[in-house]
Amino acid sequence: DFGEVSRGMDEEEVVAETARCLHCGDCFSCGNCYNFCPDAAIHIDEEGRLRIDYDYCKGCGICVQECPCSAMQFQLTEAVL
Repeated sequence: DFGEVSRGMDEEEVVAETARCLHCGDCFSCGNCYNFCPDAAIHIDEEGRLRIDYDYCKGCGICVQECPCSAMQFQLTEAVL
């Protein structure tokens, strides 16, 4: 039988799972935002940090969706004409 098996976790497995913290909110320079940006608006600076060039960013939000640790946020603001 190749049916799906579903089981809970014991205390040891739960503790091990919580140790896999992705440091939510902290960028660890995985480069997902850089790799997925369709506008090449994200670059790597001299210190190896990821930076957004707002002159090229069109606000699509793909970088935010691809960030595995929620280090990026996207907020709509009023347009300045």
